Amino acid sequence: ELYVRQALRVPGDALATSRLIMEHEDRYRWGVIADLANFVLGIPILVILYRVFRERYPQLATTALCFALVQTAVNAINMIFQLVPLNLLNGDQLVQGMAVGERAVMSALALQLQAQGYGIGLLFFGAYCIIVGYILFRGKYLPAGLAVDAAGNLWVADSGNGRVLRFLAPFDRPAPEDGRY
Repeated sequence: ELYVRQALRVPGDALATSRLIMEHEDRYRWGVIADLANFVLGIPILVILYRVFRERYPQLATTALCFALVQTAVNAINMIFQLVPLNLLNGDQLVQGMAVGERAVMSALALQLQAQGYGIGLLFFGAYCIIVGYILFRGKYLPAGLAVDAAGNLWVADSGNGRVLRFLAPFDRPAPEDGRY
């Protein structure tokens, strides 16, 4: 959002914004692709978290998943507004009779609507984050404590399972249960 769309917007100047979009069309298109990748990769992560949380908190997990899926749907539909400037500014056949300034204003309007839709999606994402934060806090999914000893081993107090885990330096694997290396 910040690197692509915001960097190409000039507040109050539709022509300058249109010019920047056309000058950096590849970067603009990569922003659209990044959003699509976010949706494609985000949904499996949502499902994984749902499956982890549903055993202890089935109603909260389902509610969180619903908020996240609504946010994803809102943002996916909202992507249409990201594509409008490309159609307008590239001279799509339907807008051939429109002056450049008119197309620039229509593009700016589409981007403004996209920003508002993105904000609506963030409301649903915020609700999701609050629920997941509550589940993490109450469900003892987070470690109760972390420590590093003189040898560089990481010790984790696993409050959810009532145990202490030792991860050997460089923290890539847990130590064997018998304590031998």
